[in-house]
Amino acid sequence: MHAALFLVERPRFIKDLTAKAAAGAKIRLAFGDPEGDSVALRGEEEQLGDGTLPARIRNALAFYRPLIGVEGIEMRFHNTTLYNSIFRFDDEMIINTHVYGFQGPMPHPSTAAALRRGPLRDVLGELRVSLEPCQTSHLLGGSMTRVDYYNDPNAPKANSIAVAVSAFIQDDDGRILMIRRTNNDLYSIPGGQLELGETLAQAAGREVCEETGVDCEITGVIGLYSDPSHVIAYDDGEVRQEFSICFRARAIGGALRTSVESNEVLWIEHNKVDTLSVHPSIRKRIDHGLSADDVYFT
Repeated sequence: MHAALFLVERPRFIKDLTAKAAAGAKIRLAFGDPEGDSVALRGEEEQLGDGTLPARIRNALAFYRPLIGVEGIEMRFHNTTLYNSIFRFDDEMIINTHVYGFQGPMPHPSTAAALRRGPLRDVLGELRVSLEPCQTSHLLGGSMTRVDYYNDPNAPKANSIAVAVSAFIQDDDGRILMIRRTNNDLYSIPGGQLELGETLAQAAGREVCEETGVDCEITGVIGLYSDPSHVIAYDDGEVRQEFSICFRARAIGGALRTSVESNEVLWIEHNKVDTLSVHPSIRKRIDHGLSADDVYFT
């Protein structure tokens, strides 16, 4: 990275790094050398004006000053050209592509691409080298398509299974939190795949926050869904059998925002859900959430 001021926009980022280091993580921060040739060149390419990028780096260093001397944290300068800024956190990686003439993070044609281990796990290793921006946008920016098959005799045969979670959330007016997914353009309640090192409830809360910007508290279980007649086919060849836990949750903070996985986020009255394009399997979860009956399972 050069300055990465956006990271310290999170109020707890510096404290979180300190806590991770105390827990045994090894952290290395490499900033662009404000006196280096590559920083001067990048400023010229992005048409920032003389001295702008070096000043931005020095500004960022002021925020990171509390980390100086913290055991387990190294802070260094580099003098290399950045084609992609790669941020890896355990099994997640964010790649921000840089294009000549645009400031990074660039406003178009692609925003930072979020990767998670799963169908694209093999790609993570390959992304240690530079990627062509248009490929990153198309393949990695949350646009991998999926097709849901439900009670379809022509459905492809499942070749994998993974633990998924979702959350049914209503606000004080009874409206339901929903998203429109980028990978199939259907409306859904937020949810995604369980990751290593987290509980089911933690996964549900993380997915809600990632996809909607809403912080939530898990309050119960709505149902366990494992219907083999529902399979999801991805364009990388994976065909996944349904195995999902739907939680009931309540919103406790945050603000609505879209993500690489959601191009629309909304609160909608339950009697207007039928006006949206919703897959039957998701509609079933919504119906069970509204009924407040005993936990459903298959």
